[in-house]
Amino acid sequence: NQSASSDYGLAEARTLVNDTVTQVDKITPSGSEQEMATQLYNAERLIDTAEDKVDTVEDKIEAAYKTGALSRSQFTKYDSEIDSLENKLDSAEDKLENRFNVND
Repeated sequence: NQSASSDYGLAEARTLVNDTVTQVDKITPSGSEQEMATQLYNAERLIDTAEDKVDTVEDKIEAAYKTGALSRSQFTKYDSEIDSLENKLDSAEDKLENRFNVND
């Protein structure tokens, strides 16, 4: 995949984060306590998977910057988008926990 190699997987991570946030935002607690616990667990796993993808991309971008493959301005641009994706996931997780009345 040419675009994935040229952007260190950022486009794929962006799509995964957006899809994950959309999916998690639609989850409404329902059913028994056990069913709600399962819903919450499954939603948190979706978020964890997206976070792992973002972390992998971040590691690739940092490595490329350290080896000189990215300029400072390119790195800053990528890093800013990584921060934005991480914030989207954090926000989705916070909203999810609020809907499920989870205090952490």
